Amino acid sequence: MNMESLNLPAANLSFSESNGKITVFDPLRKRWVAYTPEESVRQHVISFLIYSLGYSSGLLGVEQQIKVNRRLFRTDLVAWTSAGEPWLLIECKAPDVALTPDVLEQAVRYNITLKASYLAITNGIKHHVFSIDTIKGISICEGWPMPPV
Repeated sequence: MNMESLNLPAANLSFSESNGKITVFDPLRKRWVAYTPEESVRQHVISFLIYSLGYSSGLLGVEQQIKVNRRLFRTDLVAWTSAGEPWLLIECKAPDVALTPDVLEQAVRYNITLKASYLAITNGIKHHVFSIDTIKGISICEGWPMPPV
């Protein structure tokens, strides 16, 4: 799977192959997971948050289950504050998936429960980051938010 075209810094990923299936080691879940285009984006975003922006790996969560209107969903990636508050919710898509209003709506729907201060949607090539303010609503950010202090 060629992911050279991602608009993220190179990530030092560990791969394995078993029965013709490629897996990648997820440092947050501490296990091998199927290497799909979406997973490649997620792993590159994880690496970017930790090594480029300085997020603590201990404050990042992958595929955490949440309940929205009595339905269960799994978030792609959530960055938390040291106080345990959701800071940044990230919805990852494969590079060939367009970042449509439906993708943003999915992240907003998840955030009904989480109430993170920031939302991001990415397909590894394009990234859209939004600030969430209970008074002002949603506004577009110029870049990724730095980790909370």
